[in-house]
Amino acid sequence: MDKLEFSDLYKFLVSAGIILIALAILLPWFYLKEPFDLLIENNKILLLTKEAQSIIKERQSLIGTLYTTIPFASVILLLFGIISSFIGLFKWNKKQTDIDKRDLLTTKKLENEVQNMTAADVLSKNTKEFEEAANISSDIDELTTTTTIPPTKENFISNYVQIEQFLSNKLTSIFQGRYKILPNIQIKEGSIKAEYDLVLSSEQSIVTDLIFEFKFYPNGVTRSTVRDNVIKLDWKVKLYSNKVKNNVMPILLTVLPAERFNPDRLATLSNFSKELNLMNKNLKIVFIKAQDLDNLNDKYFFELISQ
Repeated sequence: MDKLEFSDLYKFLVSAGIILIALAILLPWFYLKEPFDLLIENNKILLLTKEAQSIIKERQSLIGTLYTTIPFASVILLLFGIISSFIGLFKWNKKQTDIDKRDLLTTKKLENEVQNMTAADVLSKNTKEFEEAANISSDIDELTTTTTIPPTKENFISNYVQIEQFLSNKLTSIFQGRYKILPNIQIKEGSIKAEYDLVLSSEQSIVTDLIFEFKFYPNGVTRSTVRDNVIKLDWKVKLYSNKVKNNVMPILLTVLPAERFNPDRLATLSNFSKELNLMNKNLKIVFIKAQDLDNLNDKYFFELISQ
């Protein structure tokens, strides 16, 4: 069962109070507006059947009783409405103040803990990506007749940077109004530092931050490589949660060329995170065909970040 969100309860109290106040005002107005049977002349009533005359008299008697009751009912509704609105607004304001303080603390943590990567850091990161991709002996070779050709460093880094920039720019164009965009940042823990390709950070503590890790493997990807990437990303998320904010969704986004894209095999690898004892259970593994990058629309990314 989902945990009760008290801010929603306070909003309900305010809404209920407004409705009660409106009813307190409208009830007498509707009552006075409606003539009921009070304008029927007595000689016309005498022309009706005894049953009809009896019904009209009973209705007129009930209307007379309501005439004395409605003012009291309106006053009670008005009092309950004012009390409900006051309690809701008071509690809601107090809760919102606490939320604002948490959001401000999250923003300060982000400013204090997060550092932009230098050009040398980015170059070092790109080199590590090349070494990782070049050392892969893809087990896709067992399923295809494609020969594995080690990529050259310059060619790989050029393609990797283009892919990273394309995805970063695409995500920025979609979410820049909702998140603070933080590309190529790092967080340090003593002598250890974690590098992040792209972080979409929200100043609201209740909104999930998004951490994207971009990978490109021109010769395909092995199960062990995916496992290592997932474990590394999970550790980065833990550090981010400890230093900045614990409401995080990490997404491992891997780009592969068409000749190395096996949908059935990659569908299995996409669920690989469920087999590991990860600290973050929201971690997503996504594979994209390089030739399909230009076809990715806003809907695709909105669905990607949905829980």
